[in-house]
Amino acid sequence: MKIFIIGPEGSGKTVLLAMLGRYVATERKDLVFEPVNRVAWQYVNAVLENLERGDWPASTRQAELTTLPWRFGSRGAPLHEIVIFDAAGQDLRQILIADKQDSLTAEQRSIRIQIDAADVLVYLLDLNGFLGSNDLSLRDENAWLFKTFLTKPEWRAKRRLVVLSKAEIYAAMLASPTGQEAEEAKVRELVKQHLPTNYTLDHIVDSESTVSYSAITSVVTKTAIDHDGKPVRLPAHPLKSIGLYGFVDTLNNYAAWLIAEERRRWLNRIAKHVAWAMPVLIAFWFFFLFLFHLAPCFACAGRGTIACQVCGGSGNRPAMGLSAWWRSTIPCSVCQSKGSIPCPQCHGKGKFELW
Repeated sequence: MKIFIIGPEGSGKTVLLAMLGRYVATERKDLVFEPVNRVAWQYVNAVLENLERGDWPASTRQAELTTLPWRFGSRGAPLHEIVIFDAAGQDLRQILIADKQDSLTAEQRSIRIQIDAADVLVYLLDLNGFLGSNDLSLRDENAWLFKTFLTKPEWRAKRRLVVLSKAEIYAAMLASPTGQEAEEAKVRELVKQHLPTNYTLDHIVDSESTVSYSAITSVVTKTAIDHDGKPVRLPAHPLKSIGLYGFVDTLNNYAAWLIAEERRRWLNRIAKHVAWAMPVLIAFWFFFLFLFHLAPCFACAGRGTIACQVCGGSGNRPAMGLSAWWRSTIPCSVCQSKGSIPCPQCHGKGKFELW
């Protein structure tokens, strides 16, 4: 399963990837979520070290595609091989708002290929920091990025998930959920309320009913004062996440759905090939039988004999002449009172003969 995380710069893509593995390892003993190779392992550890120190990790550099292979699934069951991709928010904006592929760099085209090949697309939506930005140009680009994610025709067949990041800001609005569907409905309504009204995104959110919604806080933050005396949000210690339980379960359900979907496609391919090959196999089978005289004779149905036409299969024929004075029937001399004679088509063999 391939998962691509889409979102503007600063929306929390890198932090989410690191905290996801930590959360499963410490909080979900029923699941396994572990890096496959050294690159993924070092990536996660480097981000976690920054968070433990109370700093944010460096953003993904432009033209850089981070590929992280993982093993994921229920403990004690076969694990899913999943690949998670992360790219710079600047690249993602340019890739998705570009009208033509020719305007993209070679690195950006490579990222676009991976997006199109992904099975699951996750959009990290930071309402407070970006769609509500005072930078009109940035706000327009991010709004278009989100709109493209929702409406791109070739992505509608994929599993798509909108994740409202930094959900602690909206804790009061998301309080008291009564189940997964009710929680998703609350997140959807919250997204609609905070989206810019001049992009008709609220109507698009309503129309794209196949997109799932959830809210998470990858890492809980605290307020601190920087060197200029301004308040900033930094990772709180000890590291803690909110809402990852439902997010992880969603990924697990997506993996199970993809396996079932692949099995269904595989069975459909087999059924298609069988339906196409069956007439050919039947024709070949009959040709083989006829060629080697193995097919049953049509005239006698494979019995090798047919009913005697003189006595009608009774073995006796009506007496005629003087013998009719003292008996009504006499033994059939053609079938010798057997009532049947060898089949003239197969000569009593019961098998069809071409020559």
